Amino acid sequence: MNPSHPLASKALVALTLLGGLALILGGLVANLVPVAGAMALLPLVLVGVGILLQKPKLAFPTMLVLAFTASGIKKYVPAIPLGLSLGGILALALLAIWFHKRMAWQRDAPGRALMLATWVWMLYTALQIVNPEAHSFTAWFYAVRGVSLYPILTFAVALA
Repeated sequence: MNPSHPLASKALVALTLLGGLALILGGLVANLVPVAGAMALLPLVLVGVGILLQKPKLAFPTMLVLAFTASGIKKYVPAIPLGLSLGGILALALLAIWFHKRMAWQRDAPGRALMLATWVWMLYTALQIVNPEAHSFTAWFYAVRGVSLYPILTFAVALA
């Protein structure tokens, strides 16, 4: 990695490792006492939210770290509900980008056609709600979240 790159800082690597260890510790505590596990993770979550609000472009590395860490933790500590955390990080990054006035949307970005295609795909998947073969709205939401909602949020953060 280029040493001048903002993601190559030692502080970010240390924060990532500390966050992973805190998630593991919080997961173990949450398995024994759920409220204590949530309280143990609360400072880490608040610091992470503060960092993401200041630097929304860190949403991508945070998302990748959380995705792999969460899947590993869920294997050993099934009590932690981390399913919607990736969408929460993306929504938080979009909110932070919206609040930052110095970050202008790139209207003529190269990925604009791909974003439009993703919106068409989202419309198609939204129409699946009225599908007579559909079992429930909850099943539709959990299916659409990974195939349509996350790509739209990811492209919006990337194009910002």
